[in-house]
This record gives sequence, structure tokens and C-alpha cells, in this order.
Amino acid sequence: VLGGTSGAYSGGHDANFWHSIPGLLVDNKEIFLGPKLSSGLEVSRRIYIPDNYGYARYIEVFHNPGPAPQDVTVSVRTMLGSRSNTRVVDTSDGDTLFSTSDNWIVTDDARNTARPAVVHVIGNENGIFRPTAVSASSGSSYVTYTFDFSLEPGQTKSIMHFGSQNTDSVTAIAKAEQLVNFELNQFHGMTTNEIQQVQNFSIPYL
Repeated sequence: VLGGTSGAYSGGHDANFWHSIPGLLVDNKEIFLGPKLSSGLEVSRRIYIPDNYGYARYIEVFHNPGPAPQDVTVSVRTMLGSRSNTRVVDTSDGDTLFSTSDNWIVTDDARNTARPAVVHVIGNENGIFRPTAVSASSGSSYVTYTFDFSLEPGQTKSIMHFGSQNTDSVTAIAKAEQLVNFELNQFHGMTTNEIQQVQNFSIPYL
């Protein structure tokens, strides 16, 4: 995300491991990047934006085509337009300290009220993977989160995360809870197999 609305972002949801020419999927509402070979892995990215729910769904897909297990580290970094005026409004456990146990964080600009409050959703309870490291604080320009995992030969796993711009922090917190609880048609265009490959969300009805 280059700038977002009123400069909410200054480079958002950067997975920082590859670039590729995009194609369109899912009724021209999803961008598909890859697959591209990176360090022996086939890496793809899917970005879906629905018409009416105000979020972007990112899926980082990793496939191991080789004969040996592979370790994977994926870090997602968002630079916020609020820069040093960033204020951590809330996290999923109810405080302003972003930790690996949190499912989401909401940030806002302490000085620019026209700038949207930004939601970052990184998982939910009982997902197979939790992030191994996170970073964000009031006064910081960045929100980052990192996942480490392994892939057996022929195995495919994915990490799903969401971003959302909102008019105010109250709306943003409500949106974060809706995304965590799958209330906004977040699996549109995904097959059952693709949903099951997601590692950082627990999806009880599958």
C-alpha cells in the first residue's frame, strides 16, 4: 500500500521477499503475484479487496517443490504515514503493548484527525502458528510481524493477514474483531484446500 487515504500508509504490508507481474483473479477483485522461485521455494501472494467491507486480505503462499525440508521466515512490515505521531490505540488483549499473543493492533495518528485509524490483523486464537516476533509502539513508524515455520517436501502452507482503514479508532476496533471472527466474507474466492493451508488462523467449521 503506497499512501492509502490521507497518507495513512507510507508503504504497507511489504513482505519484502520478491516481486512479480500481477494477474487478476476472483471477479477482478483479487491480485495474484507469482509463483516465483525464492531460496528453493515457490512463493505467491494474493491480495483481495471486497466491494463493501473495507479491508484488504493478504495471503502469502509457500510451496516446497524440492526433496528436502525447508525452513521459512516471512516478515510483514508496514510503514505508517503517522510516523513519529503514531499512537497505538488498542490491541486484542486490551492494552497498548503489541505482543506475539495479540491477534490484532489498531494504530492512529495522534495529531492528524483526518488520517484513518489503521487495523492490522495477524491471526486468531488457536491458529497453528503464532508470530515469533512483533514490533510496534506509540511514536514508532512501523508495524512488523514475523512467522517462522518449516515445509516438508511437496508441502504448501500460507499466512493470511488483513489491513483496514477506518474513519476513527472505535470503528477500527470493531472492524478488527469482525475480521478475527470471520464476519466479513473473508474466504471469498478460496477453495477448501486453500483455506486449510492457512496456518495462523483457527477455522473451526472446516
